[in-house]
Amino acid sequence: MAPELKIEPNLVRGCQSTVHLFARRRPGTDDAVDFIADSDADIVRGLIGILEKLFAGQSSREILAFDVESFFKRLGLDQHLSMGRRNGLASMIQRVRAYAQALSGSTTATTT
Repeated sequence: MAPELKIEPNLVRGCQSTVHLFARRRPGTDDAVDFIADSDADIVRGLIGILEKLFAGQSSREILAFDVESFFKRLGLDQHLSMGRRNGLASMIQRVRAYAQALSGSTTATTT
């Protein structure tokens, strides 16, 4: 993630580690979401990678409809993360969903 994107508006609150997440509408689409994120913790970078695989390029409707909590529960991920990490993951998911919600109401939104 470029240093110029690691700014206060992109800071994800509720994370145990420092996490920045910048979302935008995928160029050339009406409502597909792209985002870039980074953290100072390796485990959180891994969680970001999972979120990118799940959500990047998906339509806002698909993101909002997907039950990511059940997906992670089926994987057993919830059993292997501390409460702080689970809270941080939930905050990142909330940030992506909030952007998808905003994008579904307006195709002119560009940042979170």
